[in-house]
Amino acid sequence: MKLLSVIGLLIWATLCIRLLPFKYSASLMGRAGMVAPRGLNEDQMQEASDLAWAMHCIVRHIPWDATCLIQALACQVWLIQHRLPATVFLGVSKDSDQPVANFQAHAWVLCGQNVIVGGQNVSCFKVIASFGGYGA
Repeated sequence: MKLLSVIGLLIWATLCIRLLPFKYSASLMGRAGMVAPRGLNEDQMQEASDLAWAMHCIVRHIPWDATCLIQALACQVWLIQHRLPATVFLGVSKDSDQPVANFQAHAWVLCGQNVIVGGQNVSCFKVIASFGGYGA
């Protein structure tokens, strides 16, 4: 069941990111500038881990490019719906010597102490925005 709900959220997030102004999509990620609490109990940690696994499996097999921002939006909405505290971070590459043509941006979701989606090389990015969500 979790796999189907993740697929549905990825479709929805893709449409939001591609068709709607970012201001609307950002409002769905949580409160701007907020960082959610990082303490999770054992059941919450397992739920977040299961979501990370489902997202990883599905993204490799869907027929469209689910960017890190699409994955972050889908993941955050799922976590909020399931009352898990999480934060979406948006970052830009730290290398200020890069020309604009090589500009890199990235989105990732932190739930508890774990990066659920977008965890590759987050230390290479400077956080420019955060959106905290807590469904309690």
